Amino acid sequence: MADSQEPKSTPSPPGSVPASWILHLGALLDEKGFPSATVFQRCGIDPDLSPEDEDPVGLAQFASLVTEALDVTGDSGLGLEYGLRGRISDFGILGYALLSAKDLGQAIELVSRYYEIFDPVISFEFEIAPPNVCARAVASAALGRFEIFAHEATLACTAAVARVLLEEPIVPTRLTLCYPEPPHSQRYAALFGCQPEFGAAYTSIEFESRHLSAPLQFSNKEIAEICRQQCERWLHTIRDQGGVIFKVKEELLKTPGRFPSMDAVSVNLGMSVRSLRRKLREHDVTYQELLDQVRRDLAIDYLKNSLLTVEQIAQLVGYGEAASFRKAFRRWSGKAPGEFRS
Repeated sequence: MADSQEPKSTPSPPGSVPASWILHLGALLDEKGFPSATVFQRCGIDPDLSPEDEDPVGLAQFASLVTEALDVTGDSGLGLEYGLRGRISDFGILGYALLSAKDLGQAIELVSRYYEIFDPVISFEFEIAPPNVCARAVASAALGRFEIFAHEATLACTAAVARVLLEEPIVPTRLTLCYPEPPHSQRYAALFGCQPEFGAAYTSIEFESRHLSAPLQFSNKEIAEICRQQCERWLHTIRDQGGVIFKVKEELLKTPGRFPSMDAVSVNLGMSVRSLRRKLREHDVTYQELLDQVRRDLAIDYLKNSLLTVEQIAQLVGYGEAASFRKAFRRWSGKAPGEFRS
């Protein structure tokens, strides 16, 4: 295999990132002449962090570190450089499952099901409609200033991993980005091999579906199955760890448009409001953030897959006035509902 580092024994819990994420960024800062220890300390991160550390860093802390790194370096394209440092081993057992997969199609199936275990920020949705495949990046929550960095890092890391997996490189037929053109936009064509489209409804990479049968360099059927089984066990573990989040969202989705209060949800889940608030805090999320996620996801689904008016959608996601919904939707997505639908 191209990367001999052993996978970590357990994935990071929801709302956390592995030590390798922090260390890659620290190494990048050091190379650019900005001592990482100083930046780490300002963000409350142990300067002596090592790859073996079992205590993962909270997602909020990582976002703070990214913001600090962007400020001290003045490099708006830091996410692209950071993503290129991604290694197969950063994804633990999933990385080894990808290395062992039969072909690109099987690798995509693995990413579709298990990627959420290893990346609490961005997940992938795939649409296979020959002659094309569309890999869409979906943020787990509103990312604010962290957004561009997160999308760029994910795309660049995907490109770096693909170069390891595939015998022949794949040139995307289309690359769309869900944010305005940044100052460093000229770097995209050189990295991805195609001209990007900025200000799109979502971030995605498209390529020809004929590549799905492309063999992978280190394919091994037996190892692939062992790794897949481990990924499946970890997926259930992660869902158990973050069970309260899934349960809250299930309660919210029972009556879309008439979302229950936190008091009502806590009663339905058989716990006190204080206990529910504490459990959510352990996962670095609030009840209001979960409610916003559910509202956002429902709104996007209605806009994409129905002919409902904005006023009707506003009612269905719990807003009495369309103006309030429009304001909230712009906060969630950076676009007005009408712009998103078009």
